[in-house]
Amino acid sequence: MEKSLSATALHGGKWLGISALAQALLKIVVVAVLARLLTPTEFGLVAIAGIFIDVAAGIAAMGVSQALVQQRDLMGHHIRAAFWIALVTGVAMTALLYFTSGWLAQLLRGPEAAPLIAALSGVFVIQALGVVPEGLATRNRDFRLLAVRQFVAYVLGYGVVGIGSAVLGAGAWALIYAQITQTVLATLLLIMAVRFDWRPTATWSAYREIFTYGSGVSVARIATSFANQMDRVIVSINTSPASVGLYTKAVQVTRYPNMLVGKVIEDVLFPSFANVQADRERLKNAYCRSVGAICVVMMPVSVFFCLSAGPIADLLLGPQWDGVVPLMMVLSVSLTFRLVQRISNALMFAIGRSWLIATWQVVLFVTTTGGALVGIRFGLVGAVIGVTIAYTVCYIAGTVVSALLLSLSVSRLMVRYLTGLPLSVLAAIGVAAGNSLVVAEFVPSLVGLAISVLLAVVLALVAIRFAPRLFLQEDGQWLFSLLLSKLPQRLSAFPILRR
Repeated sequence: MEKSLSATALHGGKWLGISALAQALLKIVVVAVLARLLTPTEFGLVAIAGIFIDVAAGIAAMGVSQALVQQRDLMGHHIRAAFWIALVTGVAMTALLYFTSGWLAQLLRGPEAAPLIAALSGVFVIQALGVVPEGLATRNRDFRLLAVRQFVAYVLGYGVVGIGSAVLGAGAWALIYAQITQTVLATLLLIMAVRFDWRPTATWSAYREIFTYGSGVSVARIATSFANQMDRVIVSINTSPASVGLYTKAVQVTRYPNMLVGKVIEDVLFPSFANVQADRERLKNAYCRSVGAICVVMMPVSVFFCLSAGPIADLLLGPQWDGVVPLMMVLSVSLTFRLVQRISNALMFAIGRSWLIATWQVVLFVTTTGGALVGIRFGLVGAVIGVTIAYTVCYIAGTVVSALLLSLSVSRLMVRYLTGLPLSVLAAIGVAAGNSLVVAEFVPSLVGLAISVLLAVVLALVAIRFAPRLFLQEDGQWLFSLLLSKLPQRLSAFPILRR
């Protein structure tokens, strides 16, 4: 990847990364508090409502934000057309969900979720007002604005309103109030920061251009939502709201690394890839290096999550959530593959292949549905195993498709999945040492987790210091050097960080 593209992506990643890190840490605290104030059944009811909200979100957004970023020659009439497309679809989705909320809740055998679905339906009108400002901010790579907006909205939405409502006994409604507040604040911050002409335009070609690209993005997101939610639908139909709560919480906790890194990947790499979409050599180098760097970082994290699922669940959720531990262990297997797919998605969106993503997501939906249907016969763990296998196979297939699009050697690209193996071994050693102390009853579970983290980090730093080629490979060395160059001089001079 050439220096200019690397610097651009890293600069954007810095702001979004800071926001994502701060938000991830805050989410850990918020989830830990709410998990002790609300029951699995209450979480399960909100999860049932969230199934329909997530699917409808793909329709309501209509890919407008991405269309504005991808458009090479963006004109004023494109912006005006995009706003009205987003607003009309947002209003339509709000009306549809509000008036069908009772039937939808009955469909998943959770009638108590009907008023929750009706209340959350209002978020689509609110979100529609911020779609164009978000697209313009992303196009202009104003990552600082996007980062501040994400963090502030979450702090006040979940950190203040959500926890406050739960303490006052609002039950499942605490999560509804939190989500609505977060949506309102995030939209307001965007509207105040990004000014644009929102009047209707009579240039019908602008509507067509935005709709053509955006509809592909929308279909891709709808298919993604179905693929991501169908397992929850199957669990909901075949079990109880409490089981849905356990399942959903296991997915949520296991995806913390994806939440931390994945959104940053798409928000930064999509505009960066789009900026060089005509230069295929730069695009190839950027994609390959991004995949390799992610695998170096995420494979050890995946191993750590899998082997430390018990202590992590104790720390984040408390004793009433013991049932999530085996689910988390299985789900953590697909972490690396999921993040690589986020890179592939950013690539396909950037080169205008949104309909290809939609097609691929339909395949993902079919395979995950099949995996969940077969697995649920063996309980929650069986459902998770079936879905995880389906996800992993499809994510690897997505990487192959990306290689073919760029005329890359598939074997050259696939070998990058192995770059994180050396550091993964060190992560496993650190976890094994910490778990051994817990099993021997020398230390409590949370102390053992802290020891595991410390040992894994120290072993990794020492290995990187003395054998960077083995433990980082080429892509990892590039990422480490790039990050090291951005550290304060005093910190980067620390002996163990020098290579």
